[in-house]
Amino acid sequence: MERKAEGGYIIVMVAIFLVFMLALVALAVDLGMAYSARTQNQAAADAGALGGAVEFLNPVATKTSIETYAAKIAIANKTLGAAIQPGDVTANADIANRRVTVDITRTEPTFFAKIMGFNSIQVHTQGIAEAADHASGGPCMKPVFIPNTLGAVPPCGPGGGCTNSNKLLDVNGHLTTYGESIRGTEFTMKPQAPGGAINPSDFYELDLPGPTSNYPDALGNCIDPATLSCQTTYPVSPGNRPGPTTSGINQLIGYPPTDQYYALGDYIHADGLHYSTSRALASAPIVDLCGYPGFCPTGQLPSGGGGGRGGGRGGGGGPVLNVVGFAQIFVESVGQRGAASGDVLAKFINAWGCDTGGGPPGATGSAVAGVPIRLVRAP
Repeated sequence: MERKAEGGYIIVMVAIFLVFMLALVALAVDLGMAYSARTQNQAAADAGALGGAVEFLNPVATKTSIETYAAKIAIANKTLGAAIQPGDVTANADIANRRVTVDITRTEPTFFAKIMGFNSIQVHTQGIAEAADHASGGPCMKPVFIPNTLGAVPPCGPGGGCTNSNKLLDVNGHLTTYGESIRGTEFTMKPQAPGGAINPSDFYELDLPGPTSNYPDALGNCIDPATLSCQTTYPVSPGNRPGPTTSGINQLIGYPPTDQYYALGDYIHADGLHYSTSRALASAPIVDLCGYPGFCPTGQLPSGGGGGRGGGRGGGGGPVLNVVGFAQIFVESVGQRGAASGDVLAKFINAWGCDTGGGPPGATGSAVAGVPIRLVRAP
């Protein structure tokens, strides 16, 4: 009788143990699913925060527009194949610190844990990103330089940028009142006719490392040799290349152009809708021609000598220019809308000067338009 009692006791203990083990397995499976959901939610929150941080580069961005765009990017993602709902996402833009925080809180369903009465698990993630208030350099730059004295007035003449404050960037790397006033102004980004050259053989082109085929590729796409840095000198590329220029620009904006400029931060795509981004938005280095020895009073880069603060001579004897910042431009056309001899027309959108030691954050992280954008983890 005692052995039968012991057998019954063992059966009961095994049953209890199996139930306990089943509960542990169910908990492990559901916690694993919750962890996977959290990982995907975190990726969505980070993407939204980074998208919101990039929106700081839009000259007409507001706290509301930044938060709306950040939430839109986050909602475009999925978690475990399920859409992230607008009610799951909150975004907050800290304008003073140029920082965006995106929170995602979702109730994820359980599977085996339902047996134990746990029907769901709440998962919360947070993504934080910030944009610098200065430039450091980065990839995807166009091999065409923008004078810091961009404007209609000859830079060395009366009222020109070399004799007054009509420059895009001041000595501290900040966008000037003049720079703000010409946002949206059309200018010739790259002349194609000899009369538009800054020198008889200089057509605002920079000489990138590598083969000459890099030039049209850099205009139309994003290539490694087109990574440029602040306070670094680059040689001017001599000669004129209208064919490669036209080919590269058509790759960039489409032929005919697919996007149209409507207003600052407002671009019409081929579908007829308005967007804050465009394929025709590009970045190019800003150089200080006024500081180049011998540039004034002629307004031309000298053909010999040189050196000093603004630049020097390259290995091939051509001018070498120092990058003081980066401009964001909207490339409109090449040889269209009345542009003479295939000139490339663009609109000036925004500019950022090189870091002079102040402003959050440091010059780290990936760069958009030469401006560092980075994720920040909460302490």
